[in-house]
Amino acid sequence: MSTARGLVWKDLSAEDVANVTAEADPSAKLELLCKVLQLNHYADNARSAILADFCLYNLTFCEENDFSAEKTSALFSILRLTFEYSFEGAVPVDMHASLAFFKGKMLEHSVENPPERVGVFTLQEVRLVTDYIGKT
Repeated sequence: MSTARGLVWKDLSAEDVANVTAEADPSAKLELLCKVLQLNHYADNARSAILADFCLYNLTFCEENDFSAEKTSALFSILRLTFEYSFEGAVPVDMHASLAFFKGKMLEHSVENPPERVGVFTLQEVRLVTDYIGKT
């Protein structure tokens, strides 16, 4: 990892987080999110639709738990990378490997020890996110 704040702002800028979370209409929010992510085939591509819905649900979780823009951006990227690791590789990945990947990314973002780790999430937030992931 670089000296940047880990995965913070990798996929969503502070402005993206503000714009998407400010949209109240779920359909408009999904459309805006697809635009930000450059998912151009949401309506006719099952993989894009699944990823977009997954990302929308994750943003909703962040909103419901009052995560800051920084935390929202970091979690969004951690979960998107976990999705890609789990479903887009050349070799199938089992649930245990996916969970280990996710836990590794969360650890990188829950302890301040630059440059390898950045303290974005508290222990309580890590538990909250892990519980959420266990239910989705």
